[in-house]
Amino acid sequence: MRVVHSASLRPLTGKRITILGYGSQGAAQALNLRDAGFVATIGLPEKSGTRRIARRDGFKVVIPSRGVAAASAGWMTRACPMPWPGASAPGGSNSPRA
Repeated sequence: MRVVHSASLRPLTGKRITILGYGSQGAAQALNLRDAGFVATIGLPEKSGTRRIARRDGFKVVIPSRGVAAASAGWMTRACPMPWPGASAPGGSNSPRA
């Protein structure tokens, strides 16, 4: 993973962007990216109640693993270690302490 430390959005031009989560942070970031001319996909679990809201706001919604696999850049906007079943931390562990 490459971390970009820049105030410019230029490094994201032409990239596939996935936002994981659509609460207050995910929605705000996705809407801001769209307003800046980017296309963002929202990654949410199939049973998430916010899938309907993200779709209503005009976003394509996919399961998180599919969104991450297709993304060139992604944001995780939920403050918990591994929010979805089957998610893996770097190194393959589901535990943030591993």
